[in-house]
Amino acid sequence: MDAARQSLIRLPPGLRLDLGGTAKSWIAERAFAYLMADGFINAGGDLMTRQSAPFAVEVPDAFGGAPLYLDCPAGTWGVATSSCLKRAWDGGHHLIDPRTARPLESAQVQVTVIGRHLTEAEVLTKLAFLDTEVLDALQGDAQVYAFDQDGQFWIRVPGTWQAVMSADDVSGSRSSVAGDAG
Repeated sequence: MDAARQSLIRLPPGLRLDLGGTAKSWIAERAFAYLMADGFINAGGDLMTRQSAPFAVEVPDAFGGAPLYLDCPAGTWGVATSSCLKRAWDGGHHLIDPRTARPLESAQVQVTVIGRHLTEAEVLTKLAFLDTEVLDALQGDAQVYAFDQDGQFWIRVPGTWQAVMSADDVSGSRSSVAGDAG
């Protein structure tokens, strides 16, 4: 029951709802609110952090190479990564396209988003796979990074993906996150 609207939320019979990463991010954000100083909560690879000095976020290489490090300015950040290479099986993976109810098909194989809130970063990772038009509308000042099927590392600027570096140069490299997350 939605008390504010005095209405029920009804789901169709047989619908199975898996809040997975979204619920995990939401819970991590709520727990993070109790931290009063610099610190972080790592929720199975998704991170909520507050740092008073610049720091680096480690992004795993989608294909198992050395990680990439993203330099972040001081502030509060939510970092979420989604990959269709993890939790995969013959013919599919766990990231389901809601339009088809099948594993999504995308040029991107792993997406990392760094933004002001972990839950928003989590949602933006899925939009980077599914609908870049909606991603562009909602991205705001969040930074969106992706590995494609060839190992190329990309950053999303509204309207397009821009290559950051060649696949051979990605492992162990550093890149800067623009902006101040306050």
